[in-house]
Amino acid sequence: MSAIKEAVVAIRTTVEKTWDITVLRFGESSGTVERELENLGKIKITAEPGAKETVYLIEIEKPILRGEYIAKISKESELLQEEKKLLGRESQVVVLSPTRMRWHLASTDPKTCTEFANLLLKWLNSTYVNSLSKIKEYEESILN
Repeated sequence: MSAIKEAVVAIRTTVEKTWDITVLRFGESSGTVERELENLGKIKITAEPGAKETVYLIEIEKPILRGEYIAKISKESELLQEEKKLLGRESQVVVLSPTRMRWHLASTDPKTCTEFANLLLKWLNSTYVNSLSKIKEYEESILN
């Protein structure tokens, strides 16, 4: 339990530092923070605030990201509901490679984005990673 609590604190600190960097230079450049999480390895998260949205580039050490599977698991878990509650609608996620993805948030509010980014990293580090054992079953259902 304490390991989970420490991971949540680490995630929150990472996201808050990212916003501290970006808020100072809103619209001019992005902010990047690096951290290590138990199940994802080293992560690098970059916030790119824009006029109507904030884009997060998330890079992780372990090559476990799969676009369609992330979409499926987010809809089956609490992530999509929390996302809609915070942002009013579903965000757009683009998996660029097994270690990189872009998450487009329909918000520029630092507090809202920080809260969602914290939720997302926690979800990736726990729910998503724990569901990877079922990925073969998911892929077989698509092929059949």
